[in-house]
Amino acid sequence: MNFLIVFTVSGAGFYGDEHEKGKRIMKTLCFTRMEKYDHGYSHPLEGICFVVNLNDLTVEIEEYETDIPIPHVKRNYSPRYYKEQNITVRKDVKPIEIIQPEGPSWTISKDWEVEWIGWKFRVSFTQREGLVLHNIHYRGKSVVYRAAIEEMVVPYGFVFICINVSVSNIMLKMPTSYCFS
Repeated sequence: MNFLIVFTVSGAGFYGDEHEKGKRIMKTLCFTRMEKYDHGYSHPLEGICFVVNLNDLTVEIEEYETDIPIPHVKRNYSPRYYKEQNITVRKDVKPIEIIQPEGPSWTISKDWEVEWIGWKFRVSFTQREGLVLHNIHYRGKSVVYRAAIEEMVVPYGFVFICINVSVSNIMLKMPTSYCFS
């Protein structure tokens, strides 16, 4: 049986671990796909994660013991799978339409300053960080000077419990998925 292994890489955050100090770390969650269009998150692969050090472009393989099997039940929700998985589409939901007959309650100036119900801030985008909000004020009071998505940490999955069992310095020149048989 062929299946695809998919790696989802996300910022790991920093929780004070001495061996991660001064490093820009990304960690992976691993999933399998039983076929090309299989739902990407339906079949988690537990027991292994990869720690990518963006400073020196190395990858550490972290393994932990688990007895959680890979789920094999299909969970595909795109229309191509409806018939195969006996999925019926709801017919009792009426269309929704959102309108603002008096116009929006917000304004955006030419220099990307947004004003909305007492809030005032500037918006920018950077290649590394994505969306960045600047000089956030609420009713004239400064709330945040600068906020970027990359400064937020959401510890998805259980990658934070990985223990370093084996380390291999694989240069980061690999594709994001491999096919195994």
